[in-house]
Amino acid sequence: MWVIFVIVLIIIIACFAIKTYKEIDDAALLRDESIGALEAALMMRYDVIEKLINYSSGKLEDENRFIIKLLEAKLIPTIERMSVERELVGQLKNLLFLIDEMPELKGKKELTDYRLALAKAEKNIFDAKSYLNEKTREYNRLLNTFPKNIVGKFGKFHEKDFYEIDFVTR
Repeated sequence: MWVIFVIVLIIIIACFAIKTYKEIDDAALLRDESIGALEAALMMRYDVIEKLINYSSGKLEDENRFIIKLLEAKLIPTIERMSVERELVGQLKNLLFLIDEMPELKGKKELTDYRLALAKAEKNIFDAKSYLNEKTREYNRLLNTFPKNIVGKFGKFHEKDFYEIDFVTR
């Protein structure tokens, strides 16, 4: 009788562990997929930045340094580029300020279009960042809830950091 009880108990524990492992793995996968949405939104911002640089072509002192920082941001994996993004946003704010101070560029339709495109890109970045952080919160919650945390440790899952990013238009 005890043998049957132990076998049934082992089967129940194994089924729970498999189900929990899959739940944690699915949460990790959703989080990783949400990074792709953030990457797409950041690329929209980078496209607008390139257009703004071309629009103001030759009128900025540190244009080459700004282009290098933009290229650097594109090469770093999304989740690791928070510090580069901060610098890039700071430079972008400065670029917009300088463009606003140039009478030959100020008030033109192209500049208005670029600002609208930038605002749209910023909204997409905000939404994607929020979604990524929501999925990160769900994933981390699974790893910190008993008894799922035990399965998470055996499955070598680790907590993930939240993504913080600066915004140009906020």
